[in-house]
Amino acid sequence: MTAPEITIAYGSVETARAAAMTVEYTQRAIGKNVHIKMLPGLAGPNEVIQVITDSAGWHYLIEIGKPVFNAAVALATKEAYERYKAWKNSSKPASVAEPADDAFALGSMLKTLEKAKVDGNTIIFALPIDKGSLKGRNVGVELKSVSEDTFLQSAVVLATIGDGLIAALNQYSFKEAVVENSDCSCAITVNPDGSAEVEIYVDSKMTTVRLKFDALGKRVETST
Repeated sequence: MTAPEITIAYGSVETARAAAMTVEYTQRAIGKNVHIKMLPGLAGPNEVIQVITDSAGWHYLIEIGKPVFNAAVALATKEAYERYKAWKNSSKPASVAEPADDAFALGSMLKTLEKAKVDGNTIIFALPIDKGSLKGRNVGVELKSVSEDTFLQSAVVLATIGDGLIAALNQYSFKEAVVENSDCSCAITVNPDGSAEVEIYVDSKMTTVRLKFDALGKRVETST
């Protein structure tokens, strides 16, 4: 598997410098240019940085980050990593053959995001949505703190549910988030057992659908 397409998005001029530094370290980590863009302006607050890539991209970042994560992960993260390995065994994603250009730059990227979070910015690890009313706002996990642990836990969720979630969202021509992150992106709620869910409106009458995935990323429930 070659290096993925990754976009770093920011919400205001105040977050632009941290976003640019995140781009620099991510490029060093994957050995490929990373896109940067400004998110569409909403009602605010817009102090946000999103790291956006698809399921395969999150899988790639987990794989190249192993030198960074191995010495740092806590028990909860080890449980998440075990779920990730089980998902890999069943889903057979493309292998990451080449070593990271500079794996430890990924750690520097996380330090940049950690400081941005401490400075009051919202940090979202996201999957891209390219059509419908959520276009450009995306769907993701909002980090309460930034560390190797929270990176790996969130990346595992995004890698395992990513393809299934985007396919499920694309079933609906109208979709609006019921549960939003602080930046108005569509929220992925991660449960203590590693399962995840997303709740959306699917029509102008505000009919709701809850999309649920088990801890291995399998879609297990669609409820209204």
